[in-house]
Amino acid sequence: MQRACADLVLALALVHHLAISNNVPLASLAEFLSKLATHLIIEFVPKEDSQVQRLLVSREDIFPDYHKEGFEQAFKSIYRIIKAVPIPETNALFT
Repeated sequence: MQRACADLVLALALVHHLAISNNVPLASLAEFLSKLATHLIIEFVPKEDSQVQRLLVSREDIFPDYHKEGFEQAFKSIYRIIKAVPIPETNALFT
């Protein structure tokens, strides 16, 4: 963290692993990433995605805020969302 001073962080295929596998709240993830860089390109993979379903198969779904609106709410408290782009042939979203 002391050496982090990037202009941009790419967080691709990361959010669902931290939020679902490791119980990291989306707001905490947004705060952490904001300490690494002022700009962010991030991928949100929704619960409907096969990879997220695979993470949830062995555990109780205790993630009521893990959805597009909850994700955007958590991140727009710190970042300004300029554009959200659906990823073709998936349910994922680049923001």
